[in-house]
Amino acid sequence: MKVHLLLIASFFIFSHIAQADIISLAPQAKVVKSQLIPSRGLSMKMVRKKWGKPLRIHRSKGPVKHKWPRITRWDYPHYSIYFERHTVLHTVVHSNKR
Repeated sequence: MKVHLLLIASFFIFSHIAQADIISLAPQAKVVKSQLIPSRGLSMKMVRKKWGKPLRIHRSKGPVKHKWPRITRWDYPHYSIYFERHTVLHTVVHSNKR
């Protein structure tokens, strides 16, 4: 019985990990899945190869350690991509008001 409860609890705790990683910023944020924008896990090299050079690159300031990795944001005309080290974390789609 304890194993059964542990499995159920694990499912609820870890089920959010498989959710989409692209958020559209609108009056109310919504999750969007699309093959037209980078998804979580792609490398900077793969993003640059497929979507080209970003308009602007923002790098985090301060010390970079294993606990505090470099966070970088690449801005494109309709979305921004956030990287941890060299891997895509999130892609944020800009609202039309931008």
